[in-house]
Amino acid sequence: MVEQGLAGKYAEAVKELQPWEKKTQDVIRKHNLLGRLNITSKKDASLFESYLVTRLIKTEIYDNTKFLNPNSLVTIEAGFSRTRQEEIVRINQNAMDYQYLFYLEEFNRMFVVKSYLTTEERNRARTIEHAVNGLCSHAIVFDERKSRSEFKPTKKLLETWTQTWKDRVKRSS
Repeated sequence: MVEQGLAGKYAEAVKELQPWEKKTQDVIRKHNLLGRLNITSKKDASLFESYLVTRLIKTEIYDNTKFLNPNSLVTIEAGFSRTRQEEIVRINQNAMDYQYLFYLEEFNRMFVVKSYLTTEERNRARTIEHAVNGLCSHAIVFDERKSRSEFKPTKKLLETWTQTWKDRVKRSS
């Protein structure tokens, strides 16, 4: 019952997710991320994409949350007025629905539980998650001019990432 409710909430948010899915699919195609790790199964590709969507959304939330954004220090130094505080609250509420991110993360967890049944398969899922996190931790950089983080992997970073994770993903299958 809880699972159906969660799936329903996730289904409601699919419209909001579509631009993120397209952006993520474009990133995966542009940098041939699945090919670099020799991920050929649809299940593994879906999991990789889902983890990457989650990381990109978390980055967007970070950028749009004034208390986490590096520019917030300037606001704190300049002082707080009630109007400014209300503006920050409004921006934070409109930036991203944290509950939606919760549903996406819960969906990822449920997908792993239902699709990766054995310990070896779950280790593979965890390896794929670590590969995505490893890539994002180095490829997402803060652009001072735009005051936003962007996914910008360099060719050297992609080569290093491929060398690091290709064998690990292969061994986990």
